[in-house]
Amino acid sequence: MVRDAQQLDARTTLFVKIAERRLAAVTGGEQRQSNVSWGELPKGTRADYLADLAAILDEAIENVDDTASRNPESQQLGKSVRRLAEAATRFLAQLTPLRQSIEDGPERESLERAIDNLQQVLEAAKKVPEEKDEKKPGKKG
Repeated sequence: MVRDAQQLDARTTLFVKIAERRLAAVTGGEQRQSNVSWGELPKGTRADYLADLAAILDEAIENVDDTASRNPESQQLGKSVRRLAEAATRFLAQLTPLRQSIEDGPERESLERAIDNLQQVLEAAKKVPEEKDEKKPGKKG
């Protein structure tokens, strides 16, 4: 699916959905509904899902960074960063409490990596200019 989503905003939406699925597996929460049939998650442990989540966030950030370096004027950059930031806010609210229950080790490292990625997204979103209302041609206002 990621390969098929060539536009940054579509790819970002896909990464958010994939991350939501891993987060739901970690926290036991519900997933947001989608039009796409996603099937069952691969079997894994909480550590596996946290590692997947951190890797998914890494990839989403890298995609935005790549677009920013190739086409800094892209209309999709702000939209994608804002979409990631909205998800990051939700994800942080669910992941931060896990710091109290996850001890040291690979599971804790993956949790911290995911939280760090989410904080990077929120910091980047602060630097993105507000979306301007586009006026339709021929209309005054």
